[in-house]
Amino acid sequence: MRSDGINNFDGSLLKRFQLREKSYLQFRAEVFNLVNHAVFSPANNTASSSEFGTITAQANRPRLMQFILRLVF
Repeated sequence: MRSDGINNFDGSLLKRFQLREKSYLQFRAEVFNLVNHAVFSPANNTASSSEFGTITAQANRPRLMQFILRLVF
């Protein structure tokens, strides 16, 4: 049995704030699986199983967001 391919769209935004001549603060926002598109695992293909042909799991992760503050000096 075949399953669908995994298409994840990731994105990030970055802003740099200059504090002094050699130091700055960096803010970063990252999003993984931006559109939150679910991709399911292949169906159960064990013929003797009572769950034959059913899909019981998700192949990719749900949307994940992270925010980062970085101080460089």
